[in-house]
Formats: sequence, C-alpha cells, structure tokens
Amino acid sequence: MKRFSEMSKAELRKETDRLRQETKRKLAEGKFHEVDVLEQQYYFAKSYLMNPQDIEPNTVYHVHGEAGIFRIKTMKGVMAWGQINDEGPETAFPIGRLY
Repeated sequence: MKRFSEMSKAELRKETDRLRQETKRKLAEGKFHEVDVLEQQYYFAKSYLMNPQDIEPNTVYHVHGEAGIFRIKTMKGVMAWGQINDEGPETAFPIGRLY
C-alpha cells in the first residue's frame, strides 16, 4: 500500500471515503477497538488533502475528539504541535483533526 504522502488527491479522497465506510461498518458490528485505528488513518489521509501552509502558529483550533482549545506552536509537515488549553505537555495532532 502506498503511503498517504505518495498518493494523489484523487487517491486520498478515495481512501478517506473507504476509511469512513469501514468505520461505519465496524461500528455496526460492535468492533469499537478497531474504530480508533480507522479514525486515526482517516485523519492522517485527510491531512494530506489539506495545505499545511494554511495553518499558522499561535492560531487556536478545536481538535476532533479532544476537549478544550488547541494553540499551535509549530508545524512539522502535516502535524501541528502545541498545547491544549495552554497547559500541560506539548502534543501533536494531524491537521486533519483540526476545526
């Protein structure tokens, strides 16, 4: 399987659609332990459909699945590094999880 970074936009869109369908199927089957992995893959694939240059340091976002606000300190590829609620350790999220 190709890496997300090697896929075209069309391939990435197809993969995000596949991952969403697979997630729905696993939820319906009650296989909740597999859903987290599929969601992580989905957000990484979605990140490669976005332009990291559109995300700027010191910008505040919400993160899907996380409480509080996330202030970005730095960007490294498709990963945004920063802190939730301006406290605690620095952490990273794929930009596809930001909204």
